[in-house]
Amino acid sequence: MKNIRKYIIVSALFMVAFAFLNLTYAQTETFEDIAFRAMQDEMNRNMSELRLDKLKSPYYLSYLITDANLYSIEAQLGALVKVVDKPLRQQETSVMVGSNQRNNLNFINENKLFGWYGGSFNIPLTLENNYDAVRRSLWVETDVKYKEATELIEAKLSAMNQQNIPAEELNLADFSAIPPLNKIISSPKINFDKAKIETLTKTLSAVFSNYPHLTKSGVNTYIYTADVLYANSEAITYKVPFSLVCVRVYAEAVAADGEPLMDYINFYFNAPEQIPALDILNQKVNQMASLLTELRSAPAIQESYSGPVMFEGEAVGEIVAQCFVDNPNGLLAGRKPVVSSPMLLQRYGQYLPKENNLEQLTDKKVISRELSVAAIHDKNSYNGTPLVGYYEIDAQGVVPAAKTVLIEDGVLKRLLTDRTPTMQNANSSGHRVFALSNGAMTGALGSGIIELTSVETKGYAALKEALIAAAKEEDYEYAYIVRKMANPMAGVPGLSTFVPSSNTGIFTVSRPIYIYRISVKDGKEELVRSAKIADLSLKSFKRIVGVADTQEVYNTLQKGKQDGLFGYATSQFSLVGAPASFIVPKAIVFQELEVEKDKDIVLKKETIVPSPLLSGK
Repeated sequence: MKNIRKYIIVSALFMVAFAFLNLTYAQTETFEDIAFRAMQDEMNRNMSELRLDKLKSPYYLSYLITDANLYSIEAQLGALVKVVDKPLRQQETSVMVGSNQRNNLNFINENKLFGWYGGSFNIPLTLENNYDAVRRSLWVETDVKYKEATELIEAKLSAMNQQNIPAEELNLADFSAIPPLNKIISSPKINFDKAKIETLTKTLSAVFSNYPHLTKSGVNTYIYTADVLYANSEAITYKVPFSLVCVRVYAEAVAADGEPLMDYINFYFNAPEQIPALDILNQKVNQMASLLTELRSAPAIQESYSGPVMFEGEAVGEIVAQCFVDNPNGLLAGRKPVVSSPMLLQRYGQYLPKENNLEQLTDKKVISRELSVAAIHDKNSYNGTPLVGYYEIDAQGVVPAAKTVLIEDGVLKRLLTDRTPTMQNANSSGHRVFALSNGAMTGALGSGIIELTSVETKGYAALKEALIAAAKEEDYEYAYIVRKMANPMAGVPGLSTFVPSSNTGIFTVSRPIYIYRISVKDGKEELVRSAKIADLSLKSFKRIVGVADTQEVYNTLQKGKQDGLFGYATSQFSLVGAPASFIVPKAIVFQELEVEKDKDIVLKKETIVPSPLLSGK
């Protein structure tokens, strides 16, 4: 009896100790540990058990979890408008059926085009460190994605059997292979003083109180930090810390004739401590507000012009970004998908992904032989300026080369790619970059860091003289200098007036925000408005007059290419896009561009009652 009692007591103590150890472990286990354990367990289970009737089992499965926090402040005229301080957790699941040679990717039918596959059945990811809750979210999403994948591959194979597809397209794999990877990058400590950030935001917004002719203004400061956790069935596992700080300043105005005007400044950094001192930012905001006020009374151009044009400062970075990257026929590879029917192509062809026509010019001259373009990944700053486009590994677990030559001496060598092969680019260059969408991280084919260099350069003064000389040669009394172009991903009010519609299927750069007419007689500059550049494209870089001998960094957010057909259009998050950095010359002069009045501008009527900042009542 004593032995039995002793056994019961010992067993009870053991169970208590075991429960205590489990509780202690549960309390000390981080979300990173829980997420990786849940992803691996659910992946193993689904890879072995997921099957629907007689349909194929998945051969590939990946999970990407974003564990993030957003702190943002919005202020207008020195007063707080909105404060957000919250955690964000989201997941992204990918399921493929078939093989790397032929799977459910690179195919479009009506259901895929209009998003009719079960996206409403997902369960939000828990904000608590609960293993069971994480697994259930992954399980539900995996089930939905698997059913979608099986439907897509059956429809794809059926469509391919009914279409006369060229042999080279049939032989092209749907997904490229990459080596296994296990990389856990430690997360840096991100510390910042919330009261200091609030003061900075309010103080910068108060600057606009001194500019009563501006109809709208504000400042947003975003501090976004995240750990991106990833695991797939190919033995690829990583943790990548991500942080983006943005101080966004914006303002709107109306010209005397009713033309809507706007300007903005987006300061991008990797960490809060990189934000410049308040007096430096304050000076830049005052300059912006003063220049926008001046633009209200600037004359609108009336005549058309076809001659030399200089781009200077951040305008150079923006046109390189738009012409070389966010261009359907730029340096991002494009794969023509299999389409379910000719009718779908006829009705909705402008919305569908397309083959990049530039790829057909591989080993051919595509820009001036003076110029070369490369994607670089051997530095995270340039002359003291942080490069927000830097990353160690891409969203698919590929490590990019230190330097990828894209255009050498004007000749196209290759395009930037992810794991979707194209005719001339079979393997990934590691450019499935991380992008912000709906508060979470996702993958988008993007540029990272792009460097444009020239073997022939001039000092700025000599370049300006070359601009004037070229205009004289064309018998013009003036030439144009563009100092700021609108960024389609700037995320500020009033942007739509300066950005072309994306539904036309025709590439067009955005409108200039600040463009100057320079006299060839005395070099005097005059600020003008209402202009658009009608014919600027990558081909324009074939005919250049000269390039400046100094380089500058242009940090921005870019659209890139996402899997979803409508990209960021559905995002409710105010900070969206893929961080990118461009190291470009301070100025470039083009031989001939068309500058003309934008006749699509819709003029506004004056307000009935003037601004209270003006009336003083």
